[in-house]
Parts: sequence; structure tokens; C-alpha cells
Amino acid sequence: MAGANTRWWAVAALVMTSCIVDDDNRCGTGQRELNDLFEGCVCKVGYVPNADGVGCHACGANQEAKGGACVCSPGYGRTSSSAPCELGGDDTDAGDDMAAVNGEDMPCDSSNDCAGTEATYCLTLQAPHVCLVHGCASGATRCSATRECCEIDVVPELAAGICVPKGACVAPGMVVNP
Repeated sequence: MAGANTRWWAVAALVMTSCIVDDDNRCGTGQRELNDLFEGCVCKVGYVPNADGVGCHACGANQEAKGGACVCSPGYGRTSSSAPCELGGDDTDAGDDMAAVNGEDMPCDSSNDCAGTEATYCLTLQAPHVCLVHGCASGATRCSATRECCEIDVVPELAAGICVPKGACVAPGMVVNP
């Protein structure tokens, strides 16, 4: 009899701790599945990551998604990062968020997706794939104030260094200051 009670509790615990996944819609609002090779979700075109890093949201009026941030559309500007984008307003977006200018953390599937930005390298070692500034170990490029140059010698294409968020360079990587 004790064995039957144990099995019942085991089944109940399994059911209570299991996760329900909708196979037709694994990603949240504003997201799409990464691809068939890697599991994960990235923001759809026109959407940017939420501030807490969970899910995505659409940009507001007169804005467009660029480099993982909502920036004013051409011809529009704003006086601060929290102000609305207005026709002919002051364009302060460039100074408020360096990622919006250089493409850091922009979703990508290959380095071709990063073309036209300063973050020309698509890191595809693990999901989510993002554009990063490449070539910082020699000083050829510079990392933004919130990044550090991580040199990973065991991966030939990363021996030139990539700019990662401060504290994210882990072994076998090594922080370098050219």
C-alpha cells in the first residue's frame, strides 16, 4: 500500500512542476523562433527586448527598432530618451544609447545581418545570436562604456576580441585592454 501512495505523490509532483508549452506558439508576443538548428526566441522585426530582458515590445509612434532599441525615425527627434519623437525635434537618441548607434545586441543569424553597423560580428555560439563589435583586442575598434574587450584565443575568429557586457567575459575568454 505504501508503494501506491508513493507513486501517486510522484505523479502529482511531476504534474504540478511540469511546464505546458504550446507547440504552435513557443515564443511570446513580438517574438519569433530563432531557427530550426537552435531553440530560442528573438524579437520580430520592429520589436525590441523589454527592459527586464524577457519578451519584446513594439516601438512607439515615429520610432523604429534599431540596434535593440527604439530610436526616432528619420526626420524626428526628441529632447530626452523618455520624450516622444516629434517631427524636426532634437535628435538625442545617439547620445542616450550607444547600442542604438552601433548595432550592439541587434538580433542576427549571420554577420550579414550586422552589416552597416559598427557591430559587424554576429555571435552564433549560443542563442540568442547578437551583433557585437569585433576587433577590439588590437585597438582597431573600441568598446562602448558598458562593454569590455574579451579575447578568446581558442576560437580563431574571436582571438581579435569582441565587446561583451562588463562581467560577461568568462573562461576561456580573457579581458584585454589594448
